[in-house]
Amino acid sequence: MKNQEIARIFSTMADILEIKEDNIFKIRAYRRAALNIEGLSRSVDALSREELLEIPGIGAELAAKIGEYLQTGSMHAFEKLKGEVPPGLLTLLAVPGLGPGTARLLYEQLHVTTLDQLEQAARAHRLAGIPGIREKTEENILRWIDTVKREKER
Repeated sequence: MKNQEIARIFSTMADILEIKEDNIFKIRAYRRAALNIEGLSRSVDALSREELLEIPGIGAELAAKIGEYLQTGSMHAFEKLKGEVPPGLLTLLAVPGLGPGTARLLYEQLHVTTLDQLEQAARAHRLAGIPGIREKTEENILRWIDTVKREKER
C-alpha cells in the first residue's frame, strides 16, 4: 500500500534530519505526516490534492512530495537526503534502543556505520563512552545482533 511506503519515507527523512541535527520543527513535521498518512483509511493515490491538503500535517510542500512519489515512484528530496549521511548509518536505526541521535554520536565518535562495526565496538566495550549508552544497553545490542545473525542463518 502506498500509504505505508510514503510513511516509511517520511519517517526515514525525519531520522536523517535528526542525524544531521536539522530544524526540530521540520523533523516533527515529517514525523507527524508519516503517522497521519499511515493511519489513513484510504490510499493516498486515491486522494485528490485538495484531500491530501486536508490531512493534518500535510501542507503544499509535503503534498507535492507525495504527488512526485505517486507519479515517479521516487522522491528527489529523499534521495538527496540519503546521500547526505554515510552509507549504512541508517541500518543502525534498526537496532532497538538506538535512535538517530545515538547513531550520529556512534558515527562521530567511533566512526561506526555498519552493524559489524557496531558489534566490534560493543564487544570491545567502547560504546559505554557514548552518551545514553550504558553497559546494559551494550549487552542488549550484542544480544540483538546475535539474534539477527541466527535468523539470517536459517
